[in-house]
Amino acid sequence: MRKEKPQKISISQRSDNGQERFKNLYGHIQPEEQIRLLASVVEQSTDGMAIADMQGKIIFVNKTWVSMHGYDNAEELVGQNLSIFHNKKQLKEEVEPFNLEVKRKGSHSGEVEHVRKDGTIFSTQMTSSLLRNENDIPIAMTGVATDITKRKQVEESLRESEVRYRTLYNLLPYGGEVINTKGEIINCSPSTARMLGYEVSELIGQHITKLVDPAFLSLFRLKFPQLISGKPITVEIRMLRKDGTKLDILRAAQPILDKNGKVEAILALNVDISKRKKAESELKNKNKELQASIKRIRSINIELEKAREKAEESDRLKSAFLANMSHEIRTPMNGILGFANLLKDPKLTGEEHEMHIRIIEQSGHRMLNIINDLIDISKIESGQMEVSLTESKVNEQIEYIYSFFKHEAENKRLKISFNNDLPAEKSIINTDREKMYAILTNLVKNAIKYTHEGAIKFGYKKKGDFLEFYVSDSGIGIARDKQQLIFDRFVRADLSLSSQYEGAGLGLSITKAYVEMLGGKIWVKSEEHKGSKFYFTIPYAPPVCD
Repeated sequence: MRKEKPQKISISQRSDNGQERFKNLYGHIQPEEQIRLLASVVEQSTDGMAIADMQGKIIFVNKTWVSMHGYDNAEELVGQNLSIFHNKKQLKEEVEPFNLEVKRKGSHSGEVEHVRKDGTIFSTQMTSSLLRNENDIPIAMTGVATDITKRKQVEESLRESEVRYRTLYNLLPYGGEVINTKGEIINCSPSTARMLGYEVSELIGQHITKLVDPAFLSLFRLKFPQLISGKPITVEIRMLRKDGTKLDILRAAQPILDKNGKVEAILALNVDISKRKKAESELKNKNKELQASIKRIRSINIELEKAREKAEESDRLKSAFLANMSHEIRTPMNGILGFANLLKDPKLTGEEHEMHIRIIEQSGHRMLNIINDLIDISKIESGQMEVSLTESKVNEQIEYIYSFFKHEAENKRLKISFNNDLPAEKSIINTDREKMYAILTNLVKNAIKYTHEGAIKFGYKKKGDFLEFYVSDSGIGIARDKQQLIFDRFVRADLSLSSQYEGAGLGLSITKAYVEMLGGKIWVKSEEHKGSKFYFTIPYAPPVCD
């Protein structure tokens, strides 16, 4: 019997590039070898392959197709119709429309559900093509099926995850958005849109910096590169609503990485902390007010304590003053009364008589000075002391004071000198001459009283619009803690009754009051046992010539 050659099924001359490449690569091989080669490739393929005639009768299936559908071998399937792999619903809804597309276009791809031998259903990615003879007449159909069950499961899982994620994302009570690495919003939760007064569609595509308060842009530009580098951040920032109002936002941002670990987007959650910030600000202000109140209370307490101490000191000073005043008054009064009584003795010599009268006279002057000081301080306290401005020749007053106290100073073996800074014609000013005289008299008298050796110097210098007077001595000096107190009423450097210095402690307080009435000020520089230097100023007001 003559052996027939295998029937050659030619491919249409309109063959695709794959067929042309096959011819180019394997055209030199004998047809039998080509068939063997193709059969080997088909059998080893991980995709299921099948060939059926135009009526759907199975001509060939590879091993993968067999095992994919739960069969033991190809013999179970060859001769069967392709419909055994589908139920009625699949045939009507999927297979028939699919085959129509294959016949219409020559090939078609798509997802088609298959039924295994045990009745279970699985999904495949099918690609089918028509085989044609030399006359371009379709004679068979090929099918390549890939089991995509696992892929579908993964896709379904991803879809379910995405639904859950999106549901959670949309239900978040906090604002959230996803931005790309350029800073553009690619997704946005409804809560973010509501928070900022926008619709979601209005925010998609916007650059995030358009929603940031300009005052916080520098902070944003500092932090954004950290996110791009893969570092999560949490920061307080201020954002702008659509209507221009501002919101304080606690913003937590987390980089989203692709499968290669590269940042592909950023998820940011926004919590509106405006109310909290306002409450914090109000609390801070309340704390400031409370601290200020505490400070004021402390200040008041300090002032009250000072007032209490001052009151106690005032009581002490008044008590000391009254005791001293009693002593000051009794001493000259006893002198007057005592020596007046002695004058009654008819046996007194003329010299003794004259001495007693002189003591009575001195005691009377001392008493008069005390009374004058009390009257002056009373007038000052009651505001009845008046200032009488007249032309006063300062140089003449200085010279008069020098002449008046020269004898007293020399009796104590003290040197006394003065200095006038201006010539006589320029030393005439408008001031209260009597008060000027009282000021200089008190200061020079005190200098002589508290100095036992050395010198007394006084005078003045013109400084700007003032004449600055000075009275210096080399006396006992004044302790630093008493240099301000000596100008107060009833205060002396030593208020004890055993003090060798007479006086009621009113002289410097009267002097200070007079200086201030004339528009000046008074101060002292002193060191104990090294002397004192008193300064006071009087406005330099020359008389106006008509």
